Amino acid sequence: MKRINKTDSRIYRTAYGWFAVLFSIPFIAIGTYFALAGFGYLPIPGKVNGPLWVLGTVGLAFAMSGLVLCSHGIRGVMQKRRAAAVGQYGLSSSGEPWLVDYPWDRRGIWDNASGRCIHMLTGFILFAVFMSPFNWWAFLSGEGPLMVKLIVGLFDAITIGIFVAFIYRLLQYAKFGSSYLEFLNFPFFPGGKLKVALSPHRFEEMDVTLRFVEERFETHGSGKNRSQTLVTYEHYSEKVKLQEPMTFDKLGIEFDIPENPDWVNRLSADPGVRYWELVVEASVPGIDFRTTFPVPVYKRP
Repeated sequence: MKRINKTDSRIYRTAYGWFAVLFSIPFIAIGTYFALAGFGYLPIPGKVNGPLWVLGTVGLAFAMSGLVLCSHGIRGVMQKRRAAAVGQYGLSSSGEPWLVDYPWDRRGIWDNASGRCIHMLTGFILFAVFMSPFNWWAFLSGEGPLMVKLIVGLFDAITIGIFVAFIYRLLQYAKFGSSYLEFLNFPFFPGGKLKVALSPHRFEEMDVTLRFVEERFETHGSGKNRSQTLVTYEHYSEKVKLQEPMTFDKLGIEFDIPENPDWVNRLSADPGVRYWELVVEASVPGIDFRTTFPVPVYKRP
């Protein structure tokens, strides 16, 4: 097992619930008030030692952070309700428990190319809005010491990096669009074979990786210094290079799934998730191609 970096996390589907929704309400309310006050739409309580737009952006950062947390919470609540509704029809006891874990389509799954662009853009906007008052203090107020300028400049470089990553994702989506992974049988089981077909078949040479990953929140420190970090571990990985002429619209992909009964999907778990995914990559001039698909691997009923 090794630790890896992932940009398309799936733990946010179920890691939050009503607590996150309730916790986000004060952030949304207070942030919205100070945003409107800072931009001149509401009266300001007391005196502000700085430009009003700084107060407005601070409020905007709080409100946007609350909205993101609230959206995760609502999505988690909806997923749990969907799972409960599916379970009422007896699918979990009639030999199809995987339909409770994730809203699978038996035919296949689209990649989330557009969603990755939106996720990256949201992260950039949040980070840029959050950094705006610190940039005013460091570079425009005339009171920012050198150490503050260096620290803020470092975080500004991170902000620029996020924006560059978003542009790359956007160009990638504009160049390749979305891909579809067809399940040639459904679902897949440990010790069996994974048989899928990728369309469209764009490249004569591709690297395809089947891996089993786990995402979970780990706690570090204690007391006031306690924090939680999302980490991802790779339990298993197999990579092959496929070289197939583009004679057909679809590319057939086949893997042997290890016979380990513990290596099965758990996408509705709380607080961590485990799942199999297929990573497809191709190196081409300019923008490289890369996409991932979760695949339905479950215990035999």
